[in-house]
Amino acid sequence: MSKSNKLTNEELEKLKSLNNQSNKLKLDLAEAVMLEASFKTRQEGLKVDIYSATAELSDFQKELHAKYGDISINASTGEFNKK
Repeated sequence: MSKSNKLTNEELEKLKSLNNQSNKLKLDLAEAVMLEASFKTRQEGLKVDIYSATAELSDFQKELHAKYGDISINASTGEFNKK
């Protein structure tokens, strides 16, 4: 029978600890990548929403201009003055 070679207990514990640390860091990186992807998706959705809201505001301003002419509006009170 041949004698098996074996790490010392300290070496084995250090190897296990370093493997665990490496695996945890890989999982942390994967989580960060997923969060980044989610953030980018949310960011793109907000850009679309801003574009839509801006377009709707522009259209409404055109309606008001057609109805009242060239005016300056106080958005808080609704009062307006001819320019």
